[in-house]
Amino acid sequence: MSVTLPKGWLPVKFTDILGIRGGSQPPKKDFIYEPREGYVRLLQIRDFGDKPFPTYVPVSSKLRIVGKDDLLLARYGGTSKDDSLGRICTGMEGAYNVALVMLLFTPDFTPPGFIKHLFGAHFFLEVISKNSRSCQTGFNKDDLEEVSFPLPPLNEQKRIVTKLDKIIPRIDSVQARLEKVPTIIKRFRQSVLTAAVTGKLTEKWREEHPEVESAEVLLERIRQDREYRYKKQCEVAKQKGDRKPKKPENLCPTPIGDDNNGNPLSWVYATFRDISSTEHYAMTSGPFGSALGTKDYQVTGTPVIRGQNIQPGRFNDSGFVYISEAKSKELNRSKAQPGDIVIVAVGAGVGNSAILPETIKSAILSQNCNKFTVDCQVVLNSYILSALQISVVRTQMDESTTDTARQFLSLTNLKGMVFPLPPLEEQQEIVRQVDKLFALADKLEAHYQKAKTHIGKLSQSVLAKAFRGELVPQDPSDEPADKLLARIMEEKNEKSKGPAAKRTAP
Repeated sequence: MSVTLPKGWLPVKFTDILGIRGGSQPPKKDFIYEPREGYVRLLQIRDFGDKPFPTYVPVSSKLRIVGKDDLLLARYGGTSKDDSLGRICTGMEGAYNVALVMLLFTPDFTPPGFIKHLFGAHFFLEVISKNSRSCQTGFNKDDLEEVSFPLPPLNEQKRIVTKLDKIIPRIDSVQARLEKVPTIIKRFRQSVLTAAVTGKLTEKWREEHPEVESAEVLLERIRQDREYRYKKQCEVAKQKGDRKPKKPENLCPTPIGDDNNGNPLSWVYATFRDISSTEHYAMTSGPFGSALGTKDYQVTGTPVIRGQNIQPGRFNDSGFVYISEAKSKELNRSKAQPGDIVIVAVGAGVGNSAILPETIKSAILSQNCNKFTVDCQVVLNSYILSALQISVVRTQMDESTTDTARQFLSLTNLKGMVFPLPPLEEQQEIVRQVDKLFALADKLEAHYQKAKTHIGKLSQSVLAKAFRGELVPQDPSDEPADKLLARIMEEKNEKSKGPAAKRTAP
């Protein structure tokens, strides 16, 4: 071993102090998944993880049986400390399969708690991972010759176990509490969005700004403005002999009314038809059929927005594919520009939405995306993004989604989706407050990641100290490990001389 061990300690091989007994693999045709008389639980690696799957097999003399106090070692898995290889599995009784081996040792010489903590320190994993023979790393008996451990005196082993049994559960408890933080932050963000889009976030602000123009008045003014501009466009087209321009969508907002479900009376219910720009292709979908496919992709050019680029409320610009400028012009009706709201319309992420950032000057939608260019006189795209993430609107999306081989949310259904719309000034205040609270959530998330990293290393740090002899004091009166090893070897030799001895249960 590379570290200098304390006086009285000794580096030993796995095979000096431990033996293994392999498991058995009953045929799958005998598996059942409910307890039954005459059957025994078949223990597998996954049964000691987060997703156990109880399996039972007929009792047979060919099975290898363990008790709750026996120590099993996971024989297969990835080489990461979070994977299964080298994990100690204990606390259940039954037959164990070939992915596990039972550890054989003498508890009088090496306490079970010492063995458990020893494997938790990953000495075993570090060596076995170097001997990987396949994508699913495992070990055989020959590999064990390469594994060495530090062996303290027996009394010091007991002191180490006592200390670690106090410290490690505390670290585990902190980790368990820490793992709840992401869910708490997620719920906080959702509650902020819900408060924003129901008016609760700006209750005090409305009291302080009673003069603000209501959303209904605003939309009526916008409707009149659009009608006036449309008439002017028609007159110009007539003078030039051109075709009459397309008439803009009618603004049909619904007053909140008395039965408003908690929304302020100065708000209205609006749809994407009401708040989208009057520009050509302000509401559009990706290309149809074979108009765009992998045959058109290249390494540079105009980026193509795919479903994987749209996370809930966030744009992910990694993993872009590109098309040529010529192809981009051909697909102009499916163009998206900075500030546009892009919504996933097909597949697993259906309903996810994000705003195209300023860094993406222009892009083309893939077949599984829709986009809306909002009328900035009516609405802030940041407010609409918040509305698209609350449960009421997401429920509308779910109800409008066609559940076929792949989920599909049509542009037509999206156009008619209803959401509460505040006055423009109040939208600005809502966005300001949401940004402020989300910045707080971002800080909490950063602190969580930092704490998670620290706690994740803490167990290994404590275990490393324990097996360097730095966690508990040494006692010069302890029997040194070389004499302990001699006694272990003597017992092994005695057993090897006589008939096959029954193993000593840990």
